[in-house]
Amino acid sequence: EHVVKCHNSSQTEADESSVTAMAETECDRLDEKVSSLLKRNGKLEIEADVLRSDFSSLEEQAEMLVSDKSDNKHFQQLAQNLKQARHCLEEELKTQREQHVTEEWATARRALAVFEEQQGAVGQKTMQELQELRQANQQLQERFRLFKDKHLKAEERLVQAPNQEVGASMEHVTEGAGGTARTSEAPANQVEIEELSQRYESLVEQSRAKESKWNQEKKQLKHIEEHLKEAAETLSAELQVLKTKHEEALEAKLELRGQLEQMTKDNRALSQQVQNWRSYIKGFEENKEAGKGLEAPEVDRLRLELDQTMRNLHQLGLRNEEMSVDLSKVLEERNGLRHQLSHAQEALRQREDQLVRLQSRLPVSRDSHFVVVEDDSQQADLHQRLAESERLRVELQETVEELRSSLRRERQRRTLIEDEWDLLEEGRRIEALPSDTRTLLLHEDIIKIPPTEYSITRQFRSHAHKLRQWLLGRQETSGLSVLHI
Repeated sequence: EHVVKCHNSSQTEADESSVTAMAETECDRLDEKVSSLLKRNGKLEIEADVLRSDFSSLEEQAEMLVSDKSDNKHFQQLAQNLKQARHCLEEELKTQREQHVTEEWATARRALAVFEEQQGAVGQKTMQELQELRQANQQLQERFRLFKDKHLKAEERLVQAPNQEVGASMEHVTEGAGGTARTSEAPANQVEIEELSQRYESLVEQSRAKESKWNQEKKQLKHIEEHLKEAAETLSAELQVLKTKHEEALEAKLELRGQLEQMTKDNRALSQQVQNWRSYIKGFEENKEAGKGLEAPEVDRLRLELDQTMRNLHQLGLRNEEMSVDLSKVLEERNGLRHQLSHAQEALRQREDQLVRLQSRLPVSRDSHFVVVEDDSQQADLHQRLAESERLRVELQETVEELRSSLRRERQRRTLIEDEWDLLEEGRRIEALPSDTRTLLLHEDIIKIPPTEYSITRQFRSHAHKLRQWLLGRQETSGLSVLHI
């Protein structure tokens, strides 16, 4: 019965180790899901950036196409179709992102609930195992006391047997049969005592050998765990540094994006002001041709204001180019940090897999065993095992908390991206409102853009050159000064 109970205790230990291995695999699976979420979020951000760049290029194309009256309808229809396609893609992206987030969150909740149930079952199993081990300890102590009492009684009988034999031979001859019976019992008791002592010594030796073997295995496990913990700490430190750098890059990106939006707003305001001044100068020239000119001071003032406005517009364009270069650098740095983060996560996952493999390779004793030692050592061993199980439970709870915090951070990042996207949509909706448009008459040798030509951005420099030539020609006729655009 004792051997069966010890075998059951070893089987419960194996079950506990299998449950811990399952919990570690569940944690690895959750880590892989979090990393896949991060990768998918990066892909979604890249797609959003591509859509933003496409939308900005489409806006530039639409603004350039509005100036041409002959192809205005065709390009407006093309711009509307592209906007509708972009809107459909954005809606599909939003729905896919929301569906993906809800599915991943539901799976994470289910996995967490299953993990908590498993932890509760493991705790109950450990308590039951502790009670069974205490009962086995009490039974072993009772058996040891019984064996000890039998041994003492046998020794007393062995000591008293020769004296009783001599007294019986000297007093009564008739009691010789009883004396011979006692002398015949003495060797049997001696043999039983020797057998019990040999069994006791063999059990003690077996228990000591198994205890030394377990101690060696524990030392090996502790050494491996310390080594892997150090590697995990270094990798986690590197991962934290990369995360901070990634967050700083995101903050810098948001700041640069805000500055770019402000610069675009200022640029639009200045361009609107320039258009107003040009229309005013055009009206002034028409009035001048009709003989209704303005006074010279007012003309000088208007000329100075126009020069100042064009100078500000030129400086604003230069700053806009610098900000775009800085934004491209920040995006490259963010991509590099994201690549380093993925490498660090992969290395950490490999180290964790190595730890699991090393723990599975270590020999686990499944033989039936019982240790006949003092009460204090058994209680210390039981307390040590209970402390190890408690430590494993605490570590698993910490990993679950880390996963929850990472999910919260992922939610915050996604809400920030969605808010930023809503702001961009609001800005685009405001820009799409109808406003007064004005056209500039260029030379007759202007390059006509065919309806099927989509490489409009490559011809922007040629159109800017034509605009500069036109302004220089107007300078010669009207006497106004034109700065570089």
